[in-house]
Amino acid sequence: VANAKAKVDAAKRELDTAKAGLQDVNKTELTNAKDALKADVEQVADTAGKTEASKQAYETAKNNANTAVSEAETVIANA
Repeated sequence: VANAKAKVDAAKRELDTAKAGLQDVNKTELTNAKDALKADVEQVADTAGKTEASKQAYETAKNNANTAVSEAETVIANA
């Protein structure tokens, strides 16, 4: 019985230590960066008269930015 109680006491100490180490999540910087990127993505770029390669590079960058916005939104929702 003494051995089991010692294990329970040790587990409680570990849990208390872990609980004391919990930190609040500050999502402000991520939210601000996500909002700024989203605003940039929503702007319409004039692609008239641009090369196909430059249009494709723009679309690739825009898709990557949209992916980053979505990932940030997931992190913010789960934090």
